[in-house]
Amino acid sequence: EEVERLRETIHNLKTEHFDSLRSVEVEVRNGQDKIEEMEKRLAQAGKDKSEVERLVQESVTREMTAEKQADIARKELCKLEACHMSEVSSLQARYDRQVGDLQRRIEELETEKASTAEAAKVEASEEREKDGEEAPAEPSPVAGGSFDTVEDVGELHSRIHVLENQCIRLQKKLTARPVVYQTPGANRRRAANL
Repeated sequence: EEVERLRETIHNLKTEHFDSLRSVEVEVRNGQDKIEEMEKRLAQAGKDKSEVERLVQESVTREMTAEKQADIARKELCKLEACHMSEVSSLQARYDRQVGDLQRRIEELETEKASTAEAAKVEASEEREKDGEEAPAEPSPVAGGSFDTVEDVGELHSRIHVLENQCIRLQKKLTARPVVYQTPGANRRRAANL
């Protein structure tokens, strides 16, 4: 009886031991599965980390490239601005010189015009005086013919009136036409020819 009881106890112990072994094997297998899963996760995390590091590196490289390009663009812009300011200064100086030249030219032409008008008035006055002095001694031809006698005072007055009208007409033409620079001698010869 004691032997049977011992055998049964041994059998129970063996059964428990076998169950424990199976339970441990199951736990070991589960642990190995978990370890494999963790290893896979670690590998994926490593890949993700590498990808993130690569993206960060690319971002840093792009940022540095953008900063270099911005610096180059700023330098180019400064050069263009300096060149533009130089051109503006040059154009302003040339404009000021041209304005000064034009103002001096206008003053010269106005002076020349005034002197020409004054010369024409003097010449017309001299010619009127000359015609008035020479008419009694030697009659000059008129549109209708020539004076026969010194006593023809009416014709002489008519001739003076015609000459005055011609002077006024010539003066109006001279004032109305555009100003062109000519030497004073040429103006006198032209007035004399008229």
